[in-house]
Amino acid sequence: MRSLTAFYGQDDDESGVILATEVDVDVLLDRIQQDSTRLGCPFLVQVYITGESGIHTPEVGVGVDGEYGAMSYSGRQWPGLWLSVGSDSAPGVTSYDFMGNETEFPRSARIPMPSLRQGLKEFLTTGGDRPVSIEWKKK
Repeated sequence: MRSLTAFYGQDDDESGVILATEVDVDVLLDRIQQDSTRLGCPFLVQVYITGESGIHTPEVGVGVDGEYGAMSYSGRQWPGLWLSVGSDSAPGVTSYDFMGNETEFPRSARIPMPSLRQGLKEFLTTGGDRPVSIEWKKK
């Protein structure tokens, strides 16, 4: 199984946080969820396959907003940007903070935290494939 490199906090090492196991995924998502709840701010983490580069390198964005969040995917045989599909049909967006920069996801992309966890773990265990446990819509 390959590892992932996650970029989240400005206090983290500039080379990112290595996620080598599903436990590592849980630890990072717990940290982001706690930060989001404590600070009342949705946060985003960008995740890549460690050591892989190029135009089709898989990338996942995971936004965490308390008990919910959103996920994006790009790479491999899925050109463009794909967003998670949730059950929230309300108009509008949620703005996630990524190291001081704002990234917007439509409210329709909101999914429960357990689904985000499963999706990121699947991204890890498949070596960067688009998670099949998440319903996707091209942006």
